[in-house]
Order: sequence, then structure tokens, then C-alpha cells
Amino acid sequence: MLSIDKQQIHYPLDSATVVLLTYQGFKGEYLARTRASGTDNFIQIDDGQAYQFAVLTEQAQQQLRTELYRWYLRKVKVKEYRQDGPTFLLHRDLSYEEIQGYKREFGVGLYG
Repeated sequence: MLSIDKQQIHYPLDSATVVLLTYQGFKGEYLARTRASGTDNFIQIDDGQAYQFAVLTEQAQQQLRTELYRWYLRKVKVKEYRQDGPTFLLHRDLSYEEIQGYKREFGVGLYG
């Protein structure tokens, strides 16, 4: 469920659902030579409209990770990206072993 302008919109989250998540960080997170605003994050479900959302704290980022973890367990096809490339559970620069571990844990291919 997304809450947009105080209106709740429900989406199915199952193996047929495709989620595109473009995540640029929580407010103040150091990114290369700048700090993230926390507001340049977008989510799109099944070729629908892309919605911008804010992640204002590191704790909010962790809550987003927890939700993504639940989606992967449900076999939702999630494609995650940051400005420097694909991520998994918002983590960048995963090792080959870490990627294989996630693939085994969730029974899915990474990056969509």
C-alpha cells in the first residue's frame, strides 16, 4: 500500500509484480562529493506512475530495507538502482559471494 497525498493506493505484491526502485539515499547521506537530499527517491509498480518519496533518516532507510526484504521473500521482482548502478537491499558494491548468498536465500535473480 502506498499513501499518496493522504490517499491509500493498494498494489498486489506477488511474483507477478515488478517494482522499480530508484534510491539516491537518505537525507545527509554522503554520496561521492555531495550529500543526498533524501527526496530524490522514486518507486514505480508494474509500469504505472513513478512516485517520488523521501527518506529522511538512516532509520527510515533501514525500515525501507526491511520492507524490501519482505518483498523479496514474497518473490516480488524488484529492480533497485542508485546513481552508481544496481543495488540489493539498498547495498552497493556487493561481493560475488554476497550476491550468490542472496540469490540462494530468496530464490530469485538479483537486479530484476
